[in-house]
Amino acid sequence: MSHFSMDRDLSSQEYLRNIRRLTDFKTEVDNHLSDVEQLEDEFRQLMRIEAREGQRHEEDQAREEGASHRVVPVHTWDLPLRSAVVYHLSRFNAPLDANKLKNSLVKLIDRDGGWRKLGARLRLNDQKVLEFHIPTQFDANQPAIAFHHEIIASSINEHPLASRLPSPSQKPELVACASDFIPLMRSKGDPEFLQDYLHTDRPMLGLRVISFDDATLVTLSFSHLLFDGLGGKAVLDAWSLVLHGRDQEIPDLQGVYEDPLATLGTQPDVPYQHESRVMGLRQLILFGIRAFLRRTFYKLDVKYYMVCVPGSYVKKLRSNAVRDITEVIDPTAKAPFISDSDVLCAWWSRYIASCVSKQATETFVINNLLGLRPVLTPELLRPENPYVSNALTMMPTFVTAAELLEKPLGEIALSVRQTTNQLSTRAQVEARFSLDRAWQRRTGHPALYGDPWMRMIICTNWIKSKIYDVDFSPALLDKKFSKSNAVSPTYNQLHAIIKDFDLINGFAISKDTDNNYWIYSQLETKHKSKVEQMLSEGA
Repeated sequence: MSHFSMDRDLSSQEYLRNIRRLTDFKTEVDNHLSDVEQLEDEFRQLMRIEAREGQRHEEDQAREEGASHRVVPVHTWDLPLRSAVVYHLSRFNAPLDANKLKNSLVKLIDRDGGWRKLGARLRLNDQKVLEFHIPTQFDANQPAIAFHHEIIASSINEHPLASRLPSPSQKPELVACASDFIPLMRSKGDPEFLQDYLHTDRPMLGLRVISFDDATLVTLSFSHLLFDGLGGKAVLDAWSLVLHGRDQEIPDLQGVYEDPLATLGTQPDVPYQHESRVMGLRQLILFGIRAFLRRTFYKLDVKYYMVCVPGSYVKKLRSNAVRDITEVIDPTAKAPFISDSDVLCAWWSRYIASCVSKQATETFVINNLLGLRPVLTPELLRPENPYVSNALTMMPTFVTAAELLEKPLGEIALSVRQTTNQLSTRAQVEARFSLDRAWQRRTGHPALYGDPWMRMIICTNWIKSKIYDVDFSPALLDKKFSKSNAVSPTYNQLHAIIKDFDLINGFAISKDTDNNYWIYSQLETKHKSKVEQMLSEGA
């Protein structure tokens, strides 16, 4: 049976009604497209961001607001992530002292060296520019973090929801519907959108601790404006140092009161490799309409799922992928390097395509996230000081559905690796951000690459963030629960709430300390059984 058979979920009457509505809608859109200038104005009004780039040369300098706050404008390249609110849950198989966790995190924030930024409030000034308002003093009326502690006097294995948190599997397996665990990560009233920070005195960082007799769930929540994955890992590392009484080892932050990436994208020497694929305004509108129709007419039921892939299976998968490459290139030649994450990115992208692809010729864009700190050091960033902010971009790999589904896995993994090699150079990053800068000034968002009919896959690699490499042993309440000197998470789950952005084909890869890989993926619920069957068959 072909991969590209049509999937009809709607009844005939519903289908015809939607076709008529779509025809009327298309007529209205065609009328708008006749006047490009008017369309551009409407588009800019639709996409206008609260924080504009212009008129910021003097305003970029940190200033004092009375005696209560220090005001710092949000950096240019933090703005694209303004809509995302992130919740990071960690399970510890030991009872931890919630007050020690809280007090050590507050102590970290309430120190010099730029760390006070983590306790900032978010505001919009008179020029509609987003700012961090950093309190000069934290107290009960103006706390450094939003803290919540819940005590459940039972084993975690007796809790109806927490007992279902997954453990590693012996083979590739969809081990849980991760969406089910969101109530363990956040309560009603916790932030979901940017406005939840703007119009309250809510700190940018939240800590939620659920204490069981034999386990502890720790959730850190934050606006993505604050930092990315590697910035978050710097926070976890410093938090751990405070817990261990090693405060003197904590380095100062860089880029808090000035923007070290302010010039990024202003001096391109070469064209960006995919410049010809930048979507124009007409294409962006069609892409947006397509996403709107998909959400509105088809009422997609989408959830997050967690897949565990044992390290032994990944090793075999990578070995087979390398063999694929050598057979195509030259069996006698040394195979090009591909990483485990390259292979997993290609492997899971194929699973997604198997579920959603309808035509062999349709374009898939595999957007692999690239952390920019190594690329921008030492030119713009200093290696000795953490950059607790955002420094990342997407690297697109373009393939057709037929290529993604029918080519050997090794060839797709090699394409992902070649994209990384080609687009992660300093020159290509500068060229990419030059285009992003122009589009952000014009529309409020970086450039998007592809076509209106593409299927976009976003792969986030959390492996380098080492989110399992954390030691909270000083907060241990009962040493009998510690089998080693370290008390580290046995399970991690990140959940991002992103308004008006379609992440239906997004996934993230992480790796625990026992060499198991975890894929956190958003899928339509109707595809769950197919994915489970493919995993069981070893597809």
